[in-house]
Amino acid sequence: MYDTSCMEEILQLSGKYGALNLALGFPDFAPPKHVRNALENVSNQSNHMIHHYTRTLGHPRLVKILAKIYSRELQQTLDPMKNVVTTIGAYEAMYAAFQALVNPGDEVILLEPCYEPYKVVAGLAGATVRYVPLIPKEGSNESDDWKFNLENLKAAFNEKTKAIVVNSPMNPLGKVFTREELQEIADLCVQFDVLCFSDEVYEWLIYGERQFVRMATLNGMADRTITMGSAGKTFSVTGWKIGWAIGPAHLISAMHLFHHLAVRGTPSVLQEALAIAFETEESRIGNPDCYFSLLSKQMEQKRNELSTYLSDAGLQPITPGGGYFIVADISSIDTEDGVNPNSQEAYDSQFVKWAIKEKKLTLIPLSIFYSEEHRHYGDKFVRVCFAKGFPDFAPPSHVVEALGHVTSYANHMIHHYTRAAGHQRFCKILSKLYGRLLKQDIDPMTEVLPTIGAYDALFTTFQSLICPGDEAKPCYEPYIELARLAGASVKYVPLIPKDNSTSSDDWVFDLQTLQAAFSTKTKAIVVNTPMNPLGKVFNRDELQAIADLCVKYDTLCFADEVYQWLVYGNRKHIYIATLDGMAERTINIGSAGKTFSVTGWKTGWAVGPANLMDALQSFHHLTIRGGVSVMQEALAIAFEKEEELLGSEESYYRQLPNEMQNKRDQLVEYLQEAKLDPVMPGGGYFIVANISKLGKIRVFIYLNWRPGLSFESGNKMDESAQEAFDVKFVKWAIVNKKFTVIPLSIFYSQEHRHLGEKYVRICFAKRLLLLLLLLGEGLLLLGENGLLLLGDGDLKNNIKK
Repeated sequence: MYDTSCMEEILQLSGKYGALNLALGFPDFAPPKHVRNALENVSNQSNHMIHHYTRTLGHPRLVKILAKIYSRELQQTLDPMKNVVTTIGAYEAMYAAFQALVNPGDEVILLEPCYEPYKVVAGLAGATVRYVPLIPKEGSNESDDWKFNLENLKAAFNEKTKAIVVNSPMNPLGKVFTREELQEIADLCVQFDVLCFSDEVYEWLIYGERQFVRMATLNGMADRTITMGSAGKTFSVTGWKIGWAIGPAHLISAMHLFHHLAVRGTPSVLQEALAIAFETEESRIGNPDCYFSLLSKQMEQKRNELSTYLSDAGLQPITPGGGYFIVADISSIDTEDGVNPNSQEAYDSQFVKWAIKEKKLTLIPLSIFYSEEHRHYGDKFVRVCFAKGFPDFAPPSHVVEALGHVTSYANHMIHHYTRAAGHQRFCKILSKLYGRLLKQDIDPMTEVLPTIGAYDALFTTFQSLICPGDEAKPCYEPYIELARLAGASVKYVPLIPKDNSTSSDDWVFDLQTLQAAFSTKTKAIVVNTPMNPLGKVFNRDELQAIADLCVKYDTLCFADEVYQWLVYGNRKHIYIATLDGMAERTINIGSAGKTFSVTGWKTGWAVGPANLMDALQSFHHLTIRGGVSVMQEALAIAFEKEEELLGSEESYYRQLPNEMQNKRDQLVEYLQEAKLDPVMPGGGYFIVANISKLGKIRVFIYLNWRPGLSFESGNKMDESAQEAFDVKFVKWAIVNKKFTVIPLSIFYSQEHRHLGEKYVRICFAKRLLLLLLLLGEGLLLLGENGLLLLGDGDLKNNIKK
């Protein structure tokens, strides 16, 4: 089916010969002004929390407006929290659907010619693909006349069939399926109890008098259809990489779980901006001033113009009913011996290479959208993208913030797809920075991969480099799930606190235990420094002990260094890749969220040797297909400034740890006064505190002080439950005192869980924190009673009697 080597060769040739690119499916015109304005306004709003994490399964404001719009479109009542999930583009929605709902051995039906990655994601899920081709009517020049044979379609369904993918309007053909065609598919789905993955990213791009029919509206299909959409196609912002999936709760919940395990959310800022844009458009749907209507009319005009040009050039265009693409018959074109009909290579592939070299024009051969069995149906056609060349209002000239500055670029291409393996400007500054940090030359194109947060970097690393049966040593709790998703067996090595320790430095691994964990099966070890949840910064001797074992057993190291700039006191962050023998076996993982305090931007990266990064780049392309262009451009600007300031007092990397260390020290002081035993972290966002000596402790944490708080003692903690002590304590505190911390035992394996059950993790990366510590039946506060207010400024004086 889809030949990635063919596509890569075409794009490389296009770059080499400077050919006009009419191949790839993204527009070169600006998004609507109100969408750009929404992003600019969001990036500059005073509530800075929009730059931090939002709900993992979808920003509340966005899922609410999506549920409102699609309730009307799908003729059903949708719960925004249960029936909607936002994703990293519609591509990730399709990937998540396959991973969550299709099992190895299941069969999946694809209608050809089909969007090339469907087979890839089906293969990653372990499915067997059955192909049903659309057959063109002889002499027809309309995509409407490419139809499936009903008997062939029926023959593809059986008791193993789990899902069918329906893409309408269809890429690459532009066919809009009629109600009758969809009903025939729906009847078979109901008969064989088959799911439908309905890819409707071109839903608003319908031309002429055609009616767009949504599969989920047909009888029996609402409870078996996942409807997928794309902000990139809806608002002409392909580089924002936001998509969504909508469906019944029992199917969406499975996708929720996989999305949480694999990506852990979508950029907050972009979701907020899209929510505003959708709110604007929702009131206009059906009116002439609606962007969806205006775009469709503009695109139809462009389609008609390109059809005329293609006909005049001797090609025979197949008029699409929707979407971005025209398919054209090239069989009548004289290539002056540029194509050999006796070659083993498909005719259309040869034609495309000839057109790039001789005519400086890049197209896509249609045959790559077919299975080998049906490739002959496509080998006299090429796909041409006509989503090019529309004028729009110029965006604002400048804004102060980097993201606001990027959104106002005169070059609106920043809102569209960037290089799948990373925005070039961002990769170049990362390679420059890490070349300096790791003391080695780093190629920005082959040794750097921007990702959707550091979590996606970890997921990609595990999926790319770990094979079923390998052993891995993860312990930030997601490491365990990531290792298991990759089929690895996990070995655990605990850090043991010294007696009466008050510092994370004193939590150390036993060298013999570490050595015993390594074997010939060991594929990787995860090293997280500064460590979440403990805040431990591993010293050079500890890292060298790990490195020696990695070299001895030829083991990879996944170095999670997201808190690399948050190192306190006289400690020094050592990059394990700088130790002897480690540069060629280490993947360094970082986070813009932790580096610049913008967790909601969801941009991370992986840096490592080219032979390992090639695997990461390939997997990331297959599963996510790139990052968010505007975010990466803005971060490139920020990094370029910081790289110049590196080591100076003006550097944010110097200012942030100083500020965070002050917050840490203030919280430690108050915890000690309240007779908690905090473990002083050497880095990161968190303090671990010993709760075993508190007795009937009552703890409250509020983000902002407000009068009228009630301090009733509430229900007592259930001492008899079988759960770990720290888990019982945390649940009691949530229910009775509206206070949330994290039990430390969940960061351990079952075998070592007892080591963590007398501790909780507290985050001190807060602007304003109210901590009330009650011991026994009374209030404890520096003596008698009162409240402790922890936040900005002189906290010791912020005491209310």
